[in-house]
Amino acid sequence: MKNITKGLKENTTATTELSTKIQELDGEIVKIKDGLQLELFGSLQALHARLKEQKFATPEQKREAELFYTQIHNLGKDGWSELYYKEIIAMPESREDYWKALNQQQQ
Repeated sequence: MKNITKGLKENTTATTELSTKIQELDGEIVKIKDGLQLELFGSLQALHARLKEQKFATPEQKREAELFYTQIHNLGKDGWSELYYKEIIAMPESREDYWKALNQQQQ
């Protein structure tokens, strides 16, 4: 009986230690996830700024924006990334398309 009691105490202690380690790991994963999301958002934000200055977004640049946006949302919803993404996707796909759209707006 003493051996059974000792075994149960050891298992309980091991389970408690494992639970504590899992909680610590969960906290570290959250930090990594938040940091990665911030880096991806910074990349999307920089792309957005560059494209706003350029006045258009090529299909490749739109796919790049979609990749950043998708990965940001895989890590957790972010409203600002959605705003930047939608603005990029709505851009004309060439300088020529930009000028055509601008001329149509002025008419």
